[in-house]
Amino acid sequence: MDDIDAMFSDLLGEMDLLTQEEKEAQAKADKIKLALEKLQEAKVKKLVIKVLMNDSSSKTLMVDERQTVRDILDHLFEKSHCDCSVEWCLYEINPDLQIERFFEDHENLVEVLSQWTRDSENKILFVEKPDKYAVFKNPQNFYIGKKEKKEKKDMKEKDKESLLKTSQDLACFIQFDNVHVYYGTQYKNKYKAPTDYCFVLKHPQIQKESQYIKYLCCDDRWLMHLWVTGIRIAKYGKTMYDNYNIAVQKAGLASRWSNLSNVESKASSGTGKGIAGVETVVFVYMMCD
Repeated sequence: MDDIDAMFSDLLGEMDLLTQEEKEAQAKADKIKLALEKLQEAKVKKLVIKVLMNDSSSKTLMVDERQTVRDILDHLFEKSHCDCSVEWCLYEINPDLQIERFFEDHENLVEVLSQWTRDSENKILFVEKPDKYAVFKNPQNFYIGKKEKKEKKDMKEKDKESLLKTSQDLACFIQFDNVHVYYGTQYKNKYKAPTDYCFVLKHPQIQKESQYIKYLCCDDRWLMHLWVTGIRIAKYGKTMYDNYNIAVQKAGLASRWSNLSNVESKASSGTGKGIAGVETVVFVYMMCD
């Protein structure tokens, strides 16, 4: 019996030793995993940015290359406690070229900002811009089929013939893959443009005046907006619509939370008044006695 007890005791000792070895191995593996995660984190590109807010204040944020513009917008919503409307956006302003544009929600902000020069005077604004998703909120305003039909009716035969060109007769003005579209500001004064309703197509790395920048002028503000919106859709396609749907969902969720908080606040406030009222009545009654 003693021999059996001794064997059992030895077996338990070996099991304890094995368990201890397993624990040490697991602890070592965890340390290696943590070290690798830290190395990976160290490789992530980070930038400190300054965002100008709608109330003329500013916020300094640390952003990294894993974050999209949408992620940063959500962070700013939390910090600013604004209404989370789909019209809020991050907006780029380049004072040297007098251009500005929306940062699209899916864009990688660190990647874009890395192309700015070190002495750049460019600014990032957190503002409401109704034009950002106007094409999805009011698509009927962008339907020009009737106008095209009327124009076709008025066209002369020779004008129609001039449209029947082969691909060899056509030249590519620009490809949208490697450029961003911007609104130009005060170009009538700067470049003697026919109007101030101008837009610009340029590669994001170009931060100073260049022969590779395309400047275009429109007759009025609405036509300029149509061109810019059309180019954004041509460039980003369904991604832009997906961005809009995500913004709508998040705005709706934020609105529901806000309404719920208001209801709870009113309920709490109402209860407080009721209690105060009872206390007042009791106090007066006691004074009367």
